[in-house]
Amino acid sequence: MNGAGALDPNSLILLIGLAVLALVAAVLSTLLMSRRKIRREIRELVTAIEGMRGGRPRHRPDIPEDSALGMVADSVNRLGQDIAARTHEASRVSTQLDALLAAAPDTAVVSTDDEGAVRTFNVAAEELFGWSTGDVQGQPASVLFPEDAWKDLLPKLLRRDVRSRGLRTSASLRRKDGTLFEAELFVRNLRHDGGDAGGFLVAVRDIDERVRLERRLARTELRHREFLERLGEAVVVVQDGDVAFANPTAVDLLDRDRDEVVGPQFHDLVPTRDVLLVREWLESGPTQDGDLVVLRTSIEGRGGPIDVRLRAAW
Repeated sequence: MNGAGALDPNSLILLIGLAVLALVAAVLSTLLMSRRKIRREIRELVTAIEGMRGGRPRHRPDIPEDSALGMVADSVNRLGQDIAARTHEASRVSTQLDALLAAAPDTAVVSTDDEGAVRTFNVAAEELFGWSTGDVQGQPASVLFPEDAWKDLLPKLLRRDVRSRGLRTSASLRRKDGTLFEAELFVRNLRHDGGDAGGFLVAVRDIDERVRLERRLARTELRHREFLERLGEAVVVVQDGDVAFANPTAVDLLDRDRDEVVGPQFHDLVPTRDVLLVREWLESGPTQDGDLVVLRTSIEGRGGPIDVRLRAAW
């Protein structure tokens, strides 16, 4: 039975339905707004992370601390700060390394990965070997060596002391055009952060001209020595007062064993009475006109003093 002012069941049901619809609409609206907010915050995080990947960790995600993603945003911010600090330090070290390499233009620097493939090739290396960085990068380091030189170097690189002190040696190397040259090498292990081997750093200096000069001097010295060996006059070479060389004629003249002549001080071959005279003569050098001074004295042979005439060349 319905009283005055009372709602009939149909009206009550309608009101309840409208209230439920309003509540559902409010909930959906809240969810939609929350979803849009989360999507916006996720875009902020993605933008910041992509900036890190691109080497520009500058974007700071704009997300409130009370957001569901607030802790994630805080971690991303701190990660970006760490990356920025490390990027700055790496840039500083790289600048110092570039300056160091520029200060030593005669030193080629090559680094390899842990598989032995060329990873970096500085400007001096390009000039020395004739390769561009792009041409040689990724190729095995053996391309820089003739086969026999590479086989000789490999066992040395595996020695334990190379890991701590490095290796200093010389070897033949090969340019892009196939020509060979002699070089001085300093090889050092590179390490990953975990301490595992990460390849090698090789510093190369061209000593080809020096080696050719040393070989030429050695040949010249050999010819001079052969000439002096055959010379009929007695010849001794004195260095810092010691007899460094005596030809067979000098050894025969003194009638001594070669070890008795070569090695001792020259004044040991001179009689005591003439030691000061000979020492003064040796220290005087040639005349101002470049003429050699001839000294008449005696030399101690096995059988006693032998009168001689000394001539010197300084």
